[in-house]
Amino acid sequence: MWTDKKKIRLGGRDAVTFRNLAGTEFEIYLSPYGNLDARGHVRLILSAWRERGIDETPRPAVSTEDRVRAIGVITSVTAQYFAPGR
Repeated sequence: MWTDKKKIRLGGRDAVTFRNLAGTEFEIYLSPYGNLDARGHVRLILSAWRERGIDETPRPAVSTEDRVRAIGVITSVTAQYFAPGR
C-alpha cells in the first residue's frame, strides 16, 4: 500500500512521487519523454533500514531531507542524460 501519491514536474518533465504507509520507502518515477503512460522511465527508490546488527527497533522513516535530496538527484541525472539532443 502506498500513500502521498503526487504528480509533479521535475526539470520540466512529468513525475510521480509516493511513499509506503510506514514511511520507510519513497519512490520517484520520472518520464524523460514527457508522458508517464509511455514506456520508459527513470525510477529512484529510497529504503530506510535499521542500523546494522540491531534487529529490535522498527525501520526508520525516510526523512523529508532525504526525499528532497532524492528529487534533486533524479532531476540532475535526467538533465544530464536526457537533455535535448542527447
